[in-house]
Amino acid sequence: MLGTELLKQIWSSLKSDARFAVGVTSALGFHSTNGMPLANDDGFAPEDEDNKALRTWRPFGVRDALFFIVTGHAMGSVKLVKPEDIQ
Repeated sequence: MLGTELLKQIWSSLKSDARFAVGVTSALGFHSTNGMPLANDDGFAPEDEDNKALRTWRPFGVRDALFFIVTGHAMGSVKLVKPEDIQ
């Protein structure tokens, strides 16, 4: 998670016409049935010989983040940051 001070530092280094957004994303995603992260405590997917984890894999926020990077439009888990949000 990013704190307010880091967000202020990032904001101050951007060009005046830049669009700045933050979001939640997980490339490993979450189990589709129980909502728990697929990553273990070390950040790795569990060993899975029958690929059950792959069949239940649902990435979270990855498309939203890529959409913002390409288009500049925030959607889903990505939200635009305004100066008043970090004061």
